[in-house]
Amino acid sequence: MFKLLVLLICVYASAAYGDIDYDHILKQADNLKTSAPKQSNDLLESIDKTQLSKEQKDLYSLIIANNFFTFGKPNKAKKSTLQLLEEAPEISIKIRALTQLITFYITINEWPNAIHTTKSLQQELSLASQLDSTIREQAEFKIFDFYNQIGEYQHAKKLGVELISKATNTKVRCLIETNLLNSHMETTPEQISPGDFYHVQSLCQAIKDPMLDNIVNAYFAKYYLIIKQPSEALEVLNNNLDYVKTTGYQALIASFYELMATAYLAKKDYLHAEKYAKIVLDTQQQHQYDPSITAAYKVMSEVTKQAKNFEQALYYYQAYSNAKQLNLDQENAKLLALQKAEFDDAEKSVKIALLDKENALLKTQALLDSTAAQNKRLALALLSIVLIVFVLWTYKNRRNYLRMQHYAQTDELTGIANRHYFTQQANTAIKYCKRTDQAVSFIMFDLDYFKRINDSYGHKAGDVALKIAVDAVKLACRKNDILGRLGGEEFGILLPGCANHLASFIAEKCRKAIELADFTYSGHDLDVTASFGIADSSNCEYNFEKLFAGADFALYQSKDMGRNRVVQYQKEISNFDI
Repeated sequence: MFKLLVLLICVYASAAYGDIDYDHILKQADNLKTSAPKQSNDLLESIDKTQLSKEQKDLYSLIIANNFFTFGKPNKAKKSTLQLLEEAPEISIKIRALTQLITFYITINEWPNAIHTTKSLQQELSLASQLDSTIREQAEFKIFDFYNQIGEYQHAKKLGVELISKATNTKVRCLIETNLLNSHMETTPEQISPGDFYHVQSLCQAIKDPMLDNIVNAYFAKYYLIIKQPSEALEVLNNNLDYVKTTGYQALIASFYELMATAYLAKKDYLHAEKYAKIVLDTQQQHQYDPSITAAYKVMSEVTKQAKNFEQALYYYQAYSNAKQLNLDQENAKLLALQKAEFDDAEKSVKIALLDKENALLKTQALLDSTAAQNKRLALALLSIVLIVFVLWTYKNRRNYLRMQHYAQTDELTGIANRHYFTQQANTAIKYCKRTDQAVSFIMFDLDYFKRINDSYGHKAGDVALKIAVDAVKLACRKNDILGRLGGEEFGILLPGCANHLASFIAEKCRKAIELADFTYSGHDLDVTASFGIADSSNCEYNFEKLFAGADFALYQSKDMGRNRVVQYQKEISNFDI
């Protein structure tokens, strides 16, 4: 603080003589933006922006956008950075702006924009041959961090290891190792220990950046909660609570309070759990940090339930469910954005291939134009006849092929994939998920007491009931889910890129859709329900037969438990040999 006062005094003294070193002030503000954001802001406020050059104005805008974000205003930070990019800054400022813009998009869950900006940053880095090594390393770290944030942890770990091997900047090394720890916590927490955090703490403390220190502390506390040691988590959090407040970084402060509330709840200290959860909820307008808000609602639901205040418990549980659903929707949006980006890349490759073919055709046409006019007319006439015959023949054969393929792959009654074609699609999707390290789940369901419908009302009514049930399930599933008829009243759904928690959510939607469907079209007032069993790759590996057997076992459990319910296959309690 004393150094800042001295610098400000020098600024105003220099202003009296009309000789201000704005480059030095901007450099100081830039260096302080994460370690002391309040001081960075004070320095920026001392500057007369009308006296700055174009390059100085760009750096000023870059720093102030970052400070907006630090003080809990991500949308304002995004707007300011986009305006800066429109003003065509020089390459180093442009790369830094793209780097911090990715962070802003991630925070406000604008995943398509985050993906697009990451690709733009990669392109700019490949073209920037003369670039400061620190700026390059920070940009490469942000690309690594993006894959971490989007849940591509295996790819993120691979990038992180590559960056560590060549990073020279201590701050960048601190950031990389911190995020590598987070990747391991999300995938293989058993492979890390407290010693790994002590190592990263010692590395980051050398930088003397409170924000980085406390990000490591937050991950350390989260790790202790994962391994069910809440007392150790609280020790880390309480020892650094005053320290994290000095950063002014509202999202990080909210994360601390949420972790403290969760840790106290684990220790059954409901008074303190309530205290810190309320702080998160009371200040949510300042930080707008969705994971902390969701966790705080969950803590308040448990605390009020323990206090037997069931009305408040229900209120908080509903708020938690809504927040959890919002998080789930955001995860789905993230996945869809990633899949769309992959599709766009594939589409671009196809367009390039088509352009190459068009160029080849143009060259051929130029060669034909060099021949005599008579030969050209004869050749074109002959080519036209051959082309017309070929097109007609191809069209006829293609139409017949598609018709035969449809009959071979489709269940005639319900219009969905038959068992053979469903199995082919499922195996292809499972191989892709295994290759790209995505989760995959399999749902089996059949209609409860379906034989009674056939026996009581006839097979025609039963057929209509099957079609209505399938139509209801189609609306409840995602667009990329694979639905097929396995036989009789039994059906399967393969869910690529879907872990067990999302699979349970989709299965429950399908169950409710069948239960609420209107079956009066069958000519009878039918009361139709279905039982569901779920298996996923974490329990049954990337193997269709094992997923099938696991889901089948869970389906039988669902029937044994009273039908019209969803049961998740649990390998550790199963006696079913798969």
